[in-house]
Amino acid sequence: MKKSFLSTVVAFMLPVLFVQGADAQVNVTFMLNTATLSDTITSTSTLRVTGNKTAITEWGDGVALTYVSGDYWSKTIQFNAGDTIVYKYRANGGWESDLEDTYGIGGTPGNDYNRRFIVGSSDTTLKLEFYNGSNSRKPQYWRPYEPEGDSLISVWVRVNMQAVMENKTHGWTAADKDSVAIMGFRNEANTFSYSPDANWDQSFYLTQESNPYFFSTRVRVRKSSLQDTLLKIPYKFRLGYTWGRDELSGQNRYVYLKKDSPDTTLAYVYFSDVKPIVRTNSDTCVITVNVDMAKAIDGGGFAQGDTVVVQTGFFNTTVENGREKVMNLLIGTKYQVKDTIVTSLNKLVDYQYYTVKNGVRVRENYFNFDYTGVTTSERERRQVNINSKNFTINDNGTSPSDPRRQPEFPSQKPLNKDVTVKWIVNLRPAYAKVRKGVQLTDIQGDTHVKSVDSIKVWGVGINGPATNLPDVYPVSDWAPWDRDMVADTSKRKMWDDGTHGDEVSGDTLYSVEFTYPTGTTSGKVYKFGIRGGDNEAGNDLSFGNNHSANISDLNSTYTIYTEWGSINPKFYSEWEYTGINPLGVEEQENSAPFKFALNQNYPNPFNPATRIDFSLPERLNVKLTVYNVIGQEVTTLVNETLDPGNHHVNFNGSILASGVYFYRLTAGNYTSV
Repeated sequence: MKKSFLSTVVAFMLPVLFVQGADAQVNVTFMLNTATLSDTITSTSTLRVTGNKTAITEWGDGVALTYVSGDYWSKTIQFNAGDTIVYKYRANGGWESDLEDTYGIGGTPGNDYNRRFIVGSSDTTLKLEFYNGSNSRKPQYWRPYEPEGDSLISVWVRVNMQAVMENKTHGWTAADKDSVAIMGFRNEANTFSYSPDANWDQSFYLTQESNPYFFSTRVRVRKSSLQDTLLKIPYKFRLGYTWGRDELSGQNRYVYLKKDSPDTTLAYVYFSDVKPIVRTNSDTCVITVNVDMAKAIDGGGFAQGDTVVVQTGFFNTTVENGREKVMNLLIGTKYQVKDTIVTSLNKLVDYQYYTVKNGVRVRENYFNFDYTGVTTSERERRQVNINSKNFTINDNGTSPSDPRRQPEFPSQKPLNKDVTVKWIVNLRPAYAKVRKGVQLTDIQGDTHVKSVDSIKVWGVGINGPATNLPDVYPVSDWAPWDRDMVADTSKRKMWDDGTHGDEVSGDTLYSVEFTYPTGTTSGKVYKFGIRGGDNEAGNDLSFGNNHSANISDLNSTYTIYTEWGSINPKFYSEWEYTGINPLGVEEQENSAPFKFALNQNYPNPFNPATRIDFSLPERLNVKLTVYNVIGQEVTTLVNETLDPGNHHVNFNGSILASGVYFYRLTAGNYTSV
């Protein structure tokens, strides 16, 4: 009989006894479960533990864990008795995140919280830990069970359907995503049941995870049906509710349990043990990476003297995952590096940029709008198709949806004074999209935006580390995505009524002010939500897709203006976020004014985008033109006949030199500059 996983884990947990001396070394065994990673982690993946001690390389690459089975990893490392160990896990070069601040402290890297323990006087095995574990933010599979008291044991089961889905075996169709099931947990003669959930006659359905290849569920087992010694309990997976679409051709899987077995998670398996075809990287390629850091410098997230690093090969797109190369200053704001990688020609390579300043590493804020895969976290990586053995990458684009755009970074510079920041979101893109009959989907709740009237009634809130202040939410960077975010008016609610920093009531520019104390990190990550729902991105490209801005402390006040949905400009195709000319003029919701008006652009100063509002009392031909300081015409923003009402146009000056510009409105006999 094949050795059970339970016995394997027990073997890993047996302590080693020894006699201690004065400066005794203590064996500490780390136990990690990667079920919380939506990516497919295999025995060839790289899992590491790193932290504050030399034994785990002082926040460097760390020490590789040993693969045990399925989702389980382990490593025994020696420390000094009494050491305080601060640590975190890494998977394929990336850092785990979303850890709860259990100890009331922050930590490096990336402002995420860290794990911590104090080494005792004898060898110990740490409690099994889940990658990305967090009590405050629970994805479906964070903790694979909820305690059921003394009568039931919870067993978390998980199956990878990738080979079935890609090869269309077992009659797979798209509709089968709702019919992946488990059966069994009865004896093989089908006369005795161990579980109130699963049996041989009825399918017990699993839930599809954020990585659509994975399906999982919790099966409960009655302790009263178990013995003092391990019992061999059969089960297997199938599609639907009829025989003939089950796996393993008449064979069963088994879990070994006894009366005092704890709640547990089983190693994930491939349906019918058929694995997908693994990519083979065998082509040696020389790549030249060119990047323009101008946008990062303008935004305050990078400065001359900082280090920029390019990392390649994430998600097994090269032989070496997370390979790092420090880039060299070429000229001005342009950096370059050459590297030799081993990959597959005519296939994608995943990569990203980091900055390093004073030992602090900061990853770029990037989202891949062209991503066609299924791994959620991979959307935060750049991708390029390497089609020759000598290949050049040029990341110098200025459009926020250009896959080859310049990188941006949240600044780690502390503010040198208290700064009151006015946060403004222009909600017009949401109106434009919903008017087209398109729903703005809430990916973490049920606040789906389907009507313009809902937007007006529900309002909008701001979420993320930008709101992490003592008088707002002092502990968690992200509040739960729910209506309380807007209903609790003392916290993240934004305003369009002329209060809380809002300048004009009813103009669909929502505002809120926060004062950030001296020493606060100037780089901020944030996102908006109508009625507090995670619905700004509008579709399934929402997870990990956030805004980033850096606060200037030149003055005691600062304004950050953001267009709703600019994190996903391809979805909001009715709105122009890029280029010098907008797609069109947007009308406001309020009624037609009684007189002409040309308002001050907002924000002002701006970098790179600003908004210009104007009003018309009657239908007229309108021309709105921008000039430089010597009177030369730069561009015409509007040249068309417009109905009476309040209008605005967005102006993006990213391709213009820094300086002062004027704009002139001509409508009939009315002219204003």
